[in-house]
Amino acid sequence: MGAATLLLLAATSFSAVSTEAMRWFPGDYFDGQVRTRLQREVLEHWPGPTELVRLWNKGELSQDDQVVLLVGSAAFHDPQLLPLYRQAVTSQSQRIRQAAFYGYRDLLADQLPKVDVHIDQRSAELLG
Repeated sequence: MGAATLLLLAATSFSAVSTEAMRWFPGDYFDGQVRTRLQREVLEHWPGPTELVRLWNKGELSQDDQVVLLVGSAAFHDPQLLPLYRQAVTSQSQRIRQAAFYGYRDLLADQLPKVDVHIDQRSAELLG
């Protein structure tokens, strides 16, 4: 686990469970088994949406930490998180775009998209 991840864990109450859970993202096992546990952890132990937005806006999160935040924070279903997804969906990183698409739909309590395929830049721009 990187120094940035350890710092994030200490600063935000993210846990090693969150980070470990993301190795299954995206995929059916994550959707069927891991997502519910991750969401429970988020609601019980993570800081609230305001603090998550502040962390995101600092711009110091690693790619892995951004993915965890985008997928996990959707459990709050809080509209103040929407700008994070709007920004992330246009990322150059395919993994961050996957997390943004997935988290956005989960945030809206919409049907979860299949993001285990390539998300092209045009689709990302349209959603953004």
